[in-house]
Amino acid sequence: MAALQHSSRLRKLRAITLGLFGGVLLLTGGCTAPQQETASQETAPAAPPQQITPADVELYGVRLFREDGGYQVEGQIQNNSANFTLTEFQFQMAMQDCLPSGVCEILAEDVSTIAADVPAGESAVFQAAPDFSDMPAPQGQLGWHYAVVGATGAVR
Repeated sequence: MAALQHSSRLRKLRAITLGLFGGVLLLTGGCTAPQQETASQETAPAAPPQQITPADVELYGVRLFREDGGYQVEGQIQNNSANFTLTEFQFQMAMQDCLPSGVCEILAEDVSTIAADVPAGESAVFQAAPDFSDMPAPQGQLGWHYAVVGATGAVR
């Protein structure tokens, strides 16, 4: 009788073990089933590379002058890109108050978007009319600086 109880317990233990193992396989999809990617696991497509960067653009001969009660800027823009025509750029300009102590404070800033058509390796004249109408009068010497902060290009 003891052998029969032992055999009966062994069968119950096997049944429980197989049942648990089968349940685990059912829940996990089996051992050999490949895992499919879900929408959250997919990677987003890479952004296209920027065609022209501000580093591809060079300014020279830039001058600031007053005209009709406002400020005007003109100069040359050089497109140093090897493959793209410069179609537009963002020209940032800042006016600053430079005190005799050597400290300079920005009085006003402006970013102008300027349409262009400058083929790769070439240059062109540009003009801008920054809006400094709300600029306070400087206490020291008026200074200014500028930079290209954005550029757009196209294959032509």
